[in-house]
Amino acid sequence: MKLIGDRLRVRFFAALLVALLCGAGGDAYANPYLAKPGEPAVKVRIGACAITGGFIHLYAALDNRLFDKYGINAKHIIVPCQLEMR
Repeated sequence: MKLIGDRLRVRFFAALLVALLCGAGGDAYANPYLAKPGEPAVKVRIGACAITGGFIHLYAALDNRLFDKYGINAKHIIVPCQLEMR
């Protein structure tokens, strides 16, 4: 009976050690893509040739200020494109 108790104790402490090693320092690894406090925003111009539903992801990101989270000052520019009809 003592052998079973020793095995359980060893497994418990092994599981506890793994949990501590995997969970320790969770805050130490920051997201490298987020803007750091005090860092100036990068100015970027984003060009689109049409105002259609194909760019809905861009418009949603601009409206919800998603680029600001990553330190990007995005400006939307519409690029005129004309098709010649013959």
